[in-house]
Amino acid sequence: LMQMDIGLDTGDMLAKETLAITPETTGQSLYEELSILGGQMLLPLLETLNTLTPETQDNAQATHAAKLSKAEAKLDFTKTAQELEAQIRAFTPWPGSFFIWQDKTIKVLKAAIGKSTPHKPGTLLVDKESVSIACKEGTLILHTLQIQGKKPLDAAAFINGYRPQNNDIVS
Repeated sequence: LMQMDIGLDTGDMLAKETLAITPETTGQSLYEELSILGGQMLLPLLETLNTLTPETQDNAQATHAAKLSKAEAKLDFTKTAQELEAQIRAFTPWPGSFFIWQDKTIKVLKAAIGKSTPHKPGTLLVDKESVSIACKEGTLILHTLQIQGKKPLDAAAFINGYRPQNNDIVS
């Protein structure tokens, strides 16, 4: 919790806590956890407000986070599966990570990291119940997908409904 001043996020700190970011954390879950934590911190802070000694922030430790754009949300399969899986979690729910397949925008709501493959990055790998995409390193296993304007689907429903082919190329 911090005091407001003229700069952007530059006021003195009144109270601080840490929160672990796990492999399951998404942008949405982090927002919700921080909202709860901030609320829990507020009442004790107000009770001691007159006796607090504000702590100046170390500007050398500060970084500027630019506003997210939808263009950043497009998955780039020349990156590693680990980078893309983290991007998907960070961009959930907005702006949401996506790729293009057969002129359809497909949002990836949940994914995991799979083993490397000799396939070119962006190659769709399909079997009876799973879909993955080759990356620079590893594969991105797609668990939950959403075609623009449609309901979310698990991988098996996507395969049954849209019939992607092994070795299709996505962008």
